[in-house]
Order: sequence, then structure tokens, then C-alpha cells
Amino acid sequence: MTDQPPSDRYPGTPGWVKAFAVIAVVLALLIGLALVTGLGGPHGPQRHGGPLESAAIRLASGL
Repeated sequence: MTDQPPSDRYPGTPGWVKAFAVIAVVLALLIGLALVTGLGGPHGPQRHGGPLESAAIRLASGL
């Protein structure tokens, strides 16, 4: 066998870093798609409150 000199080349990006980057890009695309298409529904302060909670807020504020 012949002795080969050690390689000075960079071994490359680890697989877990590549997988994390792919997952991050896919999540960013899904979030962007949801924002552009309105798939997430309307947003605002009354989105999570039910009708009783809304009525209580209106009564408390004098509306």
C-alpha cells in the first residue's frame, strides 16, 4: 500500500445541517403560502373570543 498525504479538503456540510435547512425552508414556504392565500383565516383581537366573551367586553366598555 502506498501512503497518501492527508487531505486538506473541507469535508463538507454535515447531514443534520442540510436536513435542518430543508425543514426550515419548507416551513417558511408553508407560512408564506398561508399568509398569501388567507388560509389561516381572519386575525384580530376577537378571533379567539366567543360570543359571550365579546358581549362582556362590549358591556364593560360601554358600547
